[in-house]
Formats: sequence, C-alpha cells, structure tokens
Amino acid sequence: MAYAFGDFELHWEIVPQEDATILRLEHRGFDLENPRHRFAFENTGPAWRDVVLPRLAEGLLEAASQTTTDGVVERGA
Repeated sequence: MAYAFGDFELHWEIVPQEDATILRLEHRGFDLENPRHRFAFENTGPAWRDVVLPRLAEGLLEAASQTTTDGVVERGA
C-alpha cells in the first residue's frame, strides 16, 4: 500500500509470520540535491523515531489488548 503527499510517498507492507506480524514502512521521494527535500529528510528521521513509531506502537498494543483469540476487536473494551 502507498500514500502520496507532495513529492513524497509512504509505503507500508504487512507480512504475517508464524507467531508475529511484520510492519514495514518506507518513506520515499527524497531528492537530497533539493534543499527542501534535504531539510525534510534530515527532520523526518527524528520525527519517525521519536513521535510516529512510538505512537504507532502504543496504538497497536492497545488494539492487541482488545482483540479476542479469534481476531475480533472488542469495541469499548
């Protein structure tokens, strides 16, 4: 799956494993010769690490705690 915004794209892939699921995210479209793109590249790394990924992890853990053994999310749990 992919989401395009401006000059950039965010691609993600969900890969089931035996006892886990891998979520692969890739942020594409940076032209490091372009000053605006270089600025975005230099600042999105820390934002992904410090803000986006921790929030994503929290949301996934919360959803997992509300999921029954048959994979159904219990609303209002």
